[in-house]
Amino acid sequence: MGWSELFKVNEAPSFEDIKKYIGEGEPIWSELLSYIEKAYQVQPKMTYSKCAGQRGWNVKYQKSGKALCTLYPMEGYFISLVVVGAKEEEEVEMVVGTFTPYVEELYP
Repeated sequence: MGWSELFKVNEAPSFEDIKKYIGEGEPIWSELLSYIEKAYQVQPKMTYSKCAGQRGWNVKYQKSGKALCTLYPMEGYFISLVVVGAKEEEEVEMVVGTFTPYVEELYP
């Protein structure tokens, strides 16, 4: 059963529900959440997306009203959408060669 069928718009999952659904990807999930919260001094916000591309509950991090990233729980893993703003673009371009080939291909 897909994530959006498990937790409808009026049935927000707990963080424990997310960890169980992610399964073997949970250690990386927990490490990433811990890093984001310590490095940026932000707390996660659970939101529901009606977007056809990735419908369902997700976890967002924002700082000063700007999006840092959105995390999408998947069965056995998760997807992270990282926002690279104009200020960060030059820094990312300097290190893009250190990314895995897959991530390099995703970065425009």
